[in-house]
Amino acid sequence: MIISDTQLQIYVIYENPRELPRPGFVTRMWIIEATGEQRPSLWATVTNTIEEARSTVPDGLYRLDRSPDDDPVIVESWL
Repeated sequence: MIISDTQLQIYVIYENPRELPRPGFVTRMWIIEATGEQRPSLWATVTNTIEEARSTVPDGLYRLDRSPDDDPVIVESWL
């Protein structure tokens, strides 16, 4: 999904975030504006396994391991 030429999309996979009332994975698309502003989109999925979560990420993206500074519930990001 292309939003615009001035926006970047990043898909972040979370494991057991507080907002999820049961164990599982959430994949959420974040939008990064050319200005550097970051905001979550309305697009998100909830799955039971990391494999299912990864299958919701669009084809052709590259996986980035979590950074030590990331929230502990972040598993990985896709760019």
